[in-house]
Amino acid sequence: MIKVSLHEYVIQSASLVYFNAGKMQLIIDELPDQDILNTAEWRFIVPQLYKQYPNNNMQLDISVSSPPVIQVTYQDIGATISIDITIDVLKGGEVIPVACISVDISASCAAEIVGNNIAGRLRLQNLSTYLKWSKIGKLRVHLIQSLMSSVLKTVIIPYLNFQLKRGVMLPYIDGFGFQNTTILYTPPWIALCSDVSFIGDYYLNQQSPFVS
Repeated sequence: MIKVSLHEYVIQSASLVYFNAGKMQLIIDELPDQDILNTAEWRFIVPQLYKQYPNNNMQLDISVSSPPVIQVTYQDIGATISIDITIDVLKGGEVIPVACISVDISASCAAEIVGNNIAGRLRLQNLSTYLKWSKIGKLRVHLIQSLMSSVLKTVIIPYLNFQLKRGVMLPYIDGFGFQNTTILYTPPWIALCSDVSFIGDYYLNQQSPFVS
């Protein structure tokens, strides 16, 4: 059996690298409920938006506004993520930013082993929203929050989970893989205790592709 320990700072540093590289951005122009991306759907929540841009399509420009805060707990990995959601109206070939809503997200992430990688699955715990700026007057943010929650649950969280599923490669011995892995949360560390198994013919074939 082998044991691999990761400090929460390693995860924090990895997220900081992605943030500084500008990789924490996403434009959403398609949703399971596509009506949400038309001003007509917002006419009762933000009437001034519909009045100024009737029946125009929209997109959501999403960016993480500060490096995520990562903390290992005794049950999982906690994450606090602050994002800005800019509402863009699409009109006559132009992209017109009309408002920006800031969202503070509390989430938990359960670690898992995929092959020789440590991966994770994010779960939304709580969120709060506030208006950052608006070109269409005052917005009733408490009404918009339900729409933002729907977007988070149906698009953003699944997208992040798709990225997290790729995982980060762990140190391993050539020709061997992790097996029967147990993950232990001992703040601020994550410990992985695992048996190792010989990958076998697959590994040998990869090392000697021209041997018949």
